[in-house]
Amino acid sequence: MRSVLRMRHYCDFCKKSAGTKPSMEKHEKGCTANPARVCRMCSFAGLAQLSMPELQAEYAKGFKALQAACECCPACMLATMRQHWAGVVYDSDVYNDGRDAERGEWDFKKASKAWIEEHRPEDDRRYYG
Repeated sequence: MRSVLRMRHYCDFCKKSAGTKPSMEKHEKGCTANPARVCRMCSFAGLAQLSMPELQAEYAKGFKALQAACECCPACMLATMRQHWAGVVYDSDVYNDGRDAERGEWDFKKASKAWIEEHRPEDDRRYYG
């Protein structure tokens, strides 16, 4: 019989775990539950990322306002909604009750695929090609 003890690394913001420290550090930087996250999708497209309090303030105005503020970045939209519903409190305590009705059938996976196709360089065919 052989027993092996392996180190696991856990995200401080969600339940994800990984076997290597560098992969968990990379995940934590962009984790949608991290209030100080760095959006890899925005950096991929060369867009400026708004801070989470700014995104939350836009979300308080409605889903369409959030889309306009983050230029429809699916990762920023998901992080904003996830942190709002997890009870993370920011400067704005008043939220618009109609914002979920505006969201409709928004799907993160479909939105991500379309967004990457729209923002990828013309000569790069690696993404969803």
